[in-house]
Amino acid sequence: MKKPDKNFYSRLMRGHPTAFEDVLDWYADDVLRLATFLLNNPDEARDVLQETMLNFVEAVKKRQVHMNNGSIKPLILTIARNLCINRLKRDKRFVAYTVERIENLPDMIDPQTPGCRTNEMEFEAAFTKALDRLSPLQRTIIVLHELNQDSFKEIAVSLNISYESVKKNFYRGLKKMRVLLEPFNR
Repeated sequence: MKKPDKNFYSRLMRGHPTAFEDVLDWYADDVLRLATFLLNNPDEARDVLQETMLNFVEAVKKRQVHMNNGSIKPLILTIARNLCINRLKRDKRFVAYTVERIENLPDMIDPQTPGCRTNEMEFEAAFTKALDRLSPLQRTIIVLHELNQDSFKEIAVSLNISYESVKKNFYRGLKKMRVLLEPFNR
Protein backbone atom coordinates (compact mmCIF):
# COMPACT_ATOMS: atom_id res chain seq x y z
CA MET A 1 0.00 0.00 0.00
CA LYS A 2 1.27 3.40 -0.94
CA LYS A 3 1.56 5.91 1.89
CA PRO A 4 -0.19 9.31 1.73
CA ASP A 5 1.98 11.96 0.14
CA LYS A 6 2.46 15.34 1.81
CA ASN A 7 -0.37 16.86 -0.25
CA PHE A 8 -2.86 14.04 0.34
CA TYR A 9 -4.68 15.59 3.29
CA SER A 10 -5.04 18.99 1.64
CA ARG A 11 -6.33 17.29 -1.53
CA LEU A 12 -8.75 15.27 0.57
CA MET A 13 -10.08 18.27 2.46
CA ARG A 14 -10.54 20.18 -0.82
CA GLY A 15 -12.52 17.23 -2.16
CA HIS A 16 -10.12 16.45 -4.98
CA PRO A 17 -11.21 13.23 -6.76
CA THR A 18 -7.72 11.71 -6.78
CA ALA A 19 -7.64 11.82 -2.97
CA PHE A 20 -10.80 9.72 -2.79
CA GLU A 21 -9.41 7.35 -5.42
CA ASP A 22 -6.32 6.94 -3.23
CA VAL A 23 -8.49 6.14 -0.21
CA LEU A 24 -10.38 3.56 -2.23
CA ASP A 25 -7.14 2.01 -3.54
CA TRP A 26 -5.61 1.81 -0.07
CA TYR A 27 -8.57 0.55 1.97
CA ALA A 28 -11.07 -1.16 -0.37
CA ASP A 29 -9.61 -4.63 0.23
CA ASP A 30 -9.79 -4.18 4.02
CA VAL A 31 -13.40 -3.02 3.85
CA LEU A 32 -14.42 -5.82 1.48
CA ARG A 33 -12.72 -8.46 3.62
CA LEU A 34 -14.39 -7.18 6.79
CA ALA A 35 -17.83 -6.80 5.17
CA THR A 36 -17.67 -10.20 3.47
CA PHE A 37 -16.92 -11.98 6.72
CA LEU A 38 -19.47 -10.00 8.70
CA LEU A 39 -22.28 -10.36 6.17
CA ASN A 40 -21.26 -13.64 4.52
CA ASN A 41 -22.39 -12.18 1.20
CA PRO A 42 -19.92 -10.77 -1.38
CA ASP A 43 -22.60 -8.74 -3.17
CA GLU A 44 -23.68 -7.04 0.03
CA ALA A 45 -20.03 -6.50 0.92
CA ARG A 46 -19.54 -4.55 -2.31
CA ASP A 47 -22.63 -2.49 -1.46
CA VAL A 48 -21.16 -1.77 1.97
CA LEU A 49 -17.91 -0.66 0.33
CA GLN A 50 -19.83 1.83 -1.80
CA GLU A 51 -21.87 3.06 1.16
CA THR A 52 -18.71 3.35 3.24
CA MET A 53 -17.07 5.56 0.65
CA LEU A 54 -20.20 7.70 0.29
CA ASN A 55 -20.38 8.15 4.07
CA PHE A 56 -16.68 8.97 4.16
CA VAL A 57 -17.10 11.59 1.42
CA GLU A 58 -19.98 13.15 3.38
CA ALA A 59 -17.89 13.20 6.55
CA VAL A 60 -15.07 14.96 4.68
CA LYS A 61 -17.50 17.51 3.19
CA LYS A 62 -18.89 18.25 6.66
CA ARG A 63 -15.35 18.63 8.02
CA GLN A 64 -15.90 15.75 10.45
CA VAL A 65 -12.66 14.08 9.42
CA HIS A 66 -9.61 15.09 11.41
CA MET A 67 -6.20 13.96 10.33
CA ASN A 68 -4.44 14.54 13.65
CA ASN A 69 -3.42 10.90 14.03
CA GLY A 70 -2.35 10.57 10.41
CA SER A 71 -4.63 7.64 9.59
CA ILE A 72 -8.11 7.41 8.16
CA LYS A 73 -8.21 3.61 8.20
CA PRO A 74 -9.91 3.48 11.63
CA LEU A 75 -12.67 5.79 10.41
CA ILE A 76 -13.20 3.82 7.20
CA LEU A 77 -13.37 0.48 9.06
CA THR A 78 -15.71 1.89 11.71
CA ILE A 79 -18.08 3.18 9.04
CA ALA A 80 -18.00 -0.21 7.28
CA ARG A 81 -18.50 -2.15 10.51
CA ASN A 82 -21.48 0.00 11.53
CA LEU A 83 -23.08 -0.39 8.10
CA CYS A 84 -22.67 -4.18 8.33
CA ILE A 85 -24.17 -4.32 11.81
CA ASN A 86 -27.11 -2.20 10.67
CA ARG A 87 -27.72 -4.59 7.77
CA LEU A 88 -27.54 -7.60 10.06
CA LYS A 89 -29.98 -6.05 12.50
CA ARG A 90 -32.31 -4.90 9.74
CA ASP A 91 -32.38 -8.34 8.17
CA LYS A 92 -32.56 -9.98 11.60
CA ARG A 93 -29.70 -12.31 10.67
CA PHE A 94 -27.78 -11.68 13.86
CA VAL A 95 -28.44 -13.66 17.00
CA ALA A 96 -26.09 -13.35 19.96
CA TYR A 97 -25.01 -16.73 21.27
CA THR A 98 -23.74 -17.45 24.73
CA VAL A 99 -21.37 -20.32 25.36
CA GLU A 100 -24.24 -22.29 26.92
CA ARG A 101 -26.41 -21.83 23.83
CA ILE A 102 -23.53 -22.87 21.58
CA GLU A 103 -23.05 -26.09 23.52
CA ASN A 104 -26.74 -26.93 22.98
CA LEU A 105 -26.68 -26.28 19.22
CA PRO A 106 -26.97 -29.27 16.88
CA ASP A 107 -23.70 -30.44 15.37
CA MET A 108 -22.79 -28.44 12.30
CA ILE A 109 -21.10 -31.38 10.62
CA ASP A 110 -21.45 -35.12 10.76
CA PRO A 111 -18.87 -36.46 13.21
CA GLN A 112 -19.07 -39.86 11.45
CA THR A 113 -17.02 -38.58 8.52
CA PRO A 114 -14.80 -41.42 7.25
CA GLY A 115 -11.47 -41.23 8.99
CA CYS A 116 -12.66 -38.10 10.85
CA ARG A 117 -11.29 -36.08 7.96
CA THR A 118 -13.09 -33.39 6.04
CA ASN A 119 -12.10 -31.55 2.96
CA GLU A 120 -11.22 -27.91 2.88
CA MET A 121 -14.63 -26.84 1.58
CA GLU A 122 -16.42 -28.45 4.52
CA PHE A 123 -14.10 -26.72 6.94
CA GLU A 124 -14.63 -23.36 5.21
CA ALA A 125 -18.40 -23.79 5.43
CA ALA A 126 -18.20 -24.73 9.10
CA PHE A 127 -15.81 -21.85 9.78
CA THR A 128 -18.18 -19.38 8.12
CA LYS A 129 -21.13 -20.75 10.11
CA ALA A 130 -19.12 -20.50 13.32
CA LEU A 131 -18.06 -16.95 12.51
CA ASP A 132 -21.70 -16.04 11.83
CA ARG A 133 -22.60 -17.17 15.35
CA LEU A 134 -20.29 -14.66 17.01
CA SER A 135 -21.41 -11.21 18.05
CA PRO A 136 -20.67 -8.52 15.45
CA LEU A 137 -17.95 -7.09 17.70
CA GLN A 138 -16.23 -10.45 18.20
CA ARG A 139 -16.50 -11.22 14.50
CA THR A 140 -15.05 -7.82 13.58
CA ILE A 141 -12.14 -8.18 15.98
CA ILE A 142 -11.29 -11.69 14.78
CA VAL A 143 -11.44 -10.63 11.13
CA LEU A 144 -9.32 -7.53 11.72
CA HIS A 145 -6.75 -9.43 13.78
CA GLU A 146 -6.51 -12.69 11.87
CA LEU A 147 -7.16 -11.61 8.30
CA ASN A 148 -6.00 -7.99 8.23
CA GLN A 149 -3.17 -8.73 10.67
CA ASP A 150 -4.09 -5.65 12.75
CA SER A 151 -2.71 -5.54 16.28
CA PHE A 152 -5.01 -5.32 19.28
CA LYS A 153 -3.92 -1.69 19.73
CA GLU A 154 -4.80 -0.86 16.11
CA ILE A 155 -8.17 -2.56 16.49
CA ALA A 156 -8.88 -0.64 19.70
CA VAL A 157 -8.20 2.63 17.89
CA SER A 158 -10.21 1.55 14.81
CA LEU A 159 -13.26 0.54 16.82
CA ASN A 160 -12.88 3.22 19.48
CA ILE A 161 -12.93 0.70 22.33
CA SER A 162 -10.41 -0.16 25.02
CA TYR A 163 -7.46 -2.47 24.44
CA GLU A 164 -8.79 -4.74 27.21
CA SER A 165 -12.19 -4.94 25.50
CA VAL A 166 -10.52 -5.97 22.26
CA LYS A 167 -8.56 -8.74 24.00
CA LYS A 168 -11.59 -9.95 25.96
CA ASN A 169 -13.85 -10.11 22.89
CA PHE A 170 -11.12 -11.71 20.77
CA TYR A 171 -10.51 -14.52 23.24
CA ARG A 172 -14.21 -15.06 23.93
CA GLY A 173 -14.82 -15.26 20.19
CA LEU A 174 -11.98 -17.75 19.78
CA LYS A 175 -13.40 -19.86 22.58
CA LYS A 176 -16.78 -20.00 20.81
CA MET A 177 -15.09 -20.81 17.51
CA ARG A 178 -13.15 -23.68 19.13
CA VAL A 179 -16.37 -25.14 20.52
CA LEU A 180 -18.12 -24.89 17.17
CA LEU A 181 -15.16 -26.25 15.20
CA GLU A 182 -14.32 -29.01 17.68
CA PRO A 183 -15.34 -31.82 15.26
CA PHE A 184 -12.43 -30.78 13.02
CA ASN A 185 -9.92 -31.33 15.82
CA ARG A 186 -10.49 -35.08 15.97
